Amino acid sequence: MSAQNNSYSVSISGIAGLSVQVSPNRKKSYCLRYAHPHLEGKRPKIMLCNIDDASLYEVKYKAVSILNLAL
Repeated sequence: MSAQNNSYSVSISGIAGLSVQVSPNRKKSYCLRYAHPHLEGKRPKIMLCNIDDASLYEVKYKAVSILNLAL
């Protein structure tokens, strides 16, 4: 199976769990994996926004806010 048929993630440095998800149709979105306090051993992934909808600074700020709430 070629990589063109699969989605993949590219990590963003500076914030653990933050990445850009690239779908097979080349749509890109910011995603965040985090440790949920009630789901031990699981790391849910949430889509923050499409890559064109926010700056990297805004996405990092949002990710830090979410991670602080999950503590």
